[in-house]
Amino acid sequence: MRRSGALVLGLWGSAALAHAQEPMVAEAAAAARGRTATVEAVTRYARVLLRAGRYDEAGRVFHRVSQMRRGDPAALYEEASVGFVKNDFRVARNACRALEGRHRETVYYHVCMARSFLTLNRSERAFESLATALAIDPNAYVAQLAVGEAHRIRMEFDVAEAAYRRAIEIAPEKPDAHLGLGRLYRAAGRRDDALAALRSARTLDPAWPAVSLELGALLPPAEGVALLREGTIGCPVVAEGQLALGEAELLVGTPEAARAAFAAAVALDEHLAPAHVGLGRALARLGRDGEAELSLRHALTMVPNSSLSYVTLAEIQARAEMYEEAFESYRKAADGSPGDPTPLLSAAQLAMATGRDTLGQAFLDRLLAMNDRVPLAFVLYGDIMVRRRDPAAAVRAYEQALALPDVPERARVEAALAEQRTRAAARR
Repeated sequence: MRRSGALVLGLWGSAALAHAQEPMVAEAAAAARGRTATVEAVTRYARVLLRAGRYDEAGRVFHRVSQMRRGDPAALYEEASVGFVKNDFRVARNACRALEGRHRETVYYHVCMARSFLTLNRSERAFESLATALAIDPNAYVAQLAVGEAHRIRMEFDVAEAAYRRAIEIAPEKPDAHLGLGRLYRAAGRRDDALAALRSARTLDPAWPAVSLELGALLPPAEGVALLREGTIGCPVVAEGQLALGEAELLVGTPEAARAAFAAAVALDEHLAPAHVGLGRALARLGRDGEAELSLRHALTMVPNSSLSYVTLAEIQARAEMYEEAFESYRKAADGSPGDPTPLLSAAQLAMATGRDTLGQAFLDRLLAMNDRVPLAFVLYGDIMVRRRDPAAAVRAYEQALALPDVPERARVEAALAEQRTRAAARR
């Protein structure tokens, strides 16, 4: 046991200082420190490292736990979980080999192999191993959880849901199946069910970064941004988590924080196109237009029809009084996202602001031909007709706008309608 404590102390010395900014890691490292550290404390330290995305360190600490527990199959399986989380077949398979000799007939070995195959998307081999595991013990939590994960990846909803539910029945105190269930419901568009499952997971383990990230991404930005910040601090190596945080920061009006999150996402995964788009949007919001354009142009090499990229480019070009380029960018944005009225509305507003009412009307005609339920489009149309001194046409446009819900500046539109009605009556 003394030898175990000495090695743990060495691991603590290299890791705890590096992660002093992460309270959970530092706290767990402190508990695992010294010659009297318990197996439970060292195991918790390994789990915290894994959840924080410190995979190499987690692997070393899990390996020491396996030695401390004298090759217990549950400990060997947990050591292999580093490979599952990293999605690294080599790491997972090598760890599973430790189970292959003495523990080949256990649930842990077959689930370990199944989870390893899933890192390669070799689902047939995975399901063969899971079937063997369930034949050995259908009430094994790790097996039911793995069945849920495997079927969730393939979006086989009913089977995945049943497996997660069975896992929860077997071990209601464990949060993993609740997290998996939440991810399943979120992918299926069942937001309320996803929120319920994720909140259950958070109740069981409030400090798990993955739960914070999933829950934060589902909540409205004003509420979810705090969870996303918490999740990315706890595990900063998940590009999708940094991306979700960047989007939330933009929506709550903190563009510098958004820029930092998007930049982190790009650093983690340079092929994640939405991160480049988000970085460009955040930079543009900060007035760093040159850098923003570089990021957006790069995003367009990855996703040539990115509407958000073109809309942001148009805004940059308009600020630089490059109006023709801005109008062309708005057109491309509209082409890339025909169901979104924003590009054509923005183009019409820019045309009106630069005295080009005919062009503005053309953008609105195109929009209304596709979607006649956009109140702002009718309001702008009415404004153009006022400027053209056509009160009858203005009245028709304003009336159509007010017949729809959520009319912007309703009081102003009602006053304009009354005035145009008076003008139209005077012309008769």
